[in-house]
Amino acid sequence: MELALRRARRGDFDAICQVAADCGAPAPPRERSVLKRFRNLVADLGADLYVATARERPVGFVHVAYDRDLLLGQRARILALLGDSPETMRSLLDLARNRADRRGCRDLRVVPGSWVPDVATVAAMAGWNAADCGFQFDLTQGSGQS
Repeated sequence: MELALRRARRGDFDAICQVAADCGAPAPPRERSVLKRFRNLVADLGADLYVATARERPVGFVHVAYDRDLLLGQRARILALLGDSPETMRSLLDLARNRADRRGCRDLRVVPGSWVPDVATVAAMAGWNAADCGFQFDLTQGSGQS
C-alpha cells in the first residue's frame, strides 16, 4: 500500500473524525466550537498535525505538541496517534520523530490515552524506552545536541 504523509488541512476535520471512529477511538462532536479549535490547531505553528493517506483516503493521523522547557530545552509530546495498520502507525511515528529532531527537541514522549491506544507499536520500535507510564525516544543521542 502506497502511503502519503501530509500536513493536515482545514477541510480534514471529517476525515480525522472518521479515522478516529474506524480505530474505535472517540470522535469529537461536530460543533462550531470544536471546528474552530480544529482550525486553530491546523494553523498553529507550535504543533504538528499530519495525516496519512492511502489512495487519497485518510487512514491515520498524528498530533505532536512542542514544549519549551527552560531547564531541559525543547521537548515533543505525541497527543494523538491513530492509524489503520501497524505500518501506518510506524510511518507516523517516524515522521513525528524526524519532525521533533529537526525542531531541536531533546526527546519525544508518548503516553497512552484516548487517541493513543496502540502503545505496543511504539514499544516494538528500536530506540524507544519506557518512561512515565508511556515511552520516550531520546533525540540527543548521535545528533550532537546537549
